[in-house]
Amino acid sequence: MQFLGYPYVYGGSSPRGFDCSGFTSYIYKQFGVSIHRTASGQLNNGYAVSFAKLKHTGPAYLAAEGRHPET
Repeated sequence: MQFLGYPYVYGGSSPRGFDCSGFTSYIYKQFGVSIHRTASGQLNNGYAVSFAKLKHTGPAYLAAEGRHPET
C-alpha cells in the first residue's frame, strides 16, 4: 500500500510516476530481482508450468484467449 496514490505516468518506472510494467519492474528490483521493463518483455521472464502445478503465490500470466498453458 506504500505506493497507493502515486501518479500514472506512461513509461514511468519510479516513485515520480509508474505505468503498470514499470511498477512491477520497480517492485521486483526492490527485492533484488531483475525483470524486463516493458509488459511484452515481462512475458519472456520466467518459464511455463502446467496448469496443475500453478500455486496461488503471485502473478500468473495466462496464454492468449484465456487458455492455460500446457507443458
